[in-house]
Amino acid sequence: MDKTGKLNNPRKIASRFDRLIAVILPYTILVLIGLVTYPIEKVNPGLAQFVGVSLIIIMVVINLLLIVRRSQSIGKFLMNIQVVDSTTGQRYRAVDYLFIREFFGKTLIIGAIPFFGGLFMLAYFPVDSLFIFSKSKRTLHDRIAGTDVVNLAPEDRRKSIFDFTPLTQ
Repeated sequence: MDKTGKLNNPRKIASRFDRLIAVILPYTILVLIGLVTYPIEKVNPGLAQFVGVSLIIIMVVINLLLIVRRSQSIGKFLMNIQVVDSTTGQRYRAVDYLFIREFFGKTLIIGAIPFFGGLFMLAYFPVDSLFIFSKSKRTLHDRIAGTDVVNLAPEDRRKSIFDFTPLTQ
């Protein structure tokens, strides 16, 4: 960081389109899981539940692994974008990612309260999402957590669909 507080080697902030696709991709995967299990349910409902739950557990484990090792969700991984600390530009710590950015930043804890939390989230989610249209392209949860979502440097981009190589920055 230089004297003005700017990063010495700033990375390009991810586009709104890349961030939108990164949010949509996990839901698309869940729909595909549903499409896989639906025909099985007609034949064997117990097997369909087992397959569906197993695939969702695998998805959660992969997502957690990516957050811990690369500061990326599944969608961000597929779009080659990453969450970084907005002041240092370094990879965002996994604990902070999960608790500050995801739990506190996206739900403001109120979202965890039964019924009332659900109603709150119906209002909060669109407001949070609309912040992406600000000049800085930072959502409300990015601002709360002090994060930016940036394009990965070419050398850090995923090499394959199952590339869980840890990122150092």
